Amino acid sequence: PILIEGADVAYSNPLPHVLMLTAIVVGIATTALALALVVRVHEAYGSIEEDEILAADRALEMGSAALGALEERRGRQEDDRALAEAAHKDRLAQTDESEETPT
Repeated sequence: PILIEGADVAYSNPLPHVLMLTAIVVGIATTALALALVVRVHEAYGSIEEDEILAADRALEMGSAALGALEERRGRQEDDRALAEAAHKDRLAQTDESEETPT
């Protein structure tokens, strides 16, 4: 404010007020960020408990290893199935050929 000499005016320094408002805004923004992270963790893991999150991570790691073994096993089963189908077709072809040739 404009200070008038000789006037009896109370003057308050605005710096403490500005610093307090800044602290409030920073506190609210930090809280909002923390809550957003908590929501994302809850969406990803279904819980915000540390023990449950660590257990889910361990299960996921073991599950991915088990999933790799399962996919390998499925691949072998598909290969075995394809070989069995090919052998069956060969047997059918041999049967058809033996029926066509007179004895």
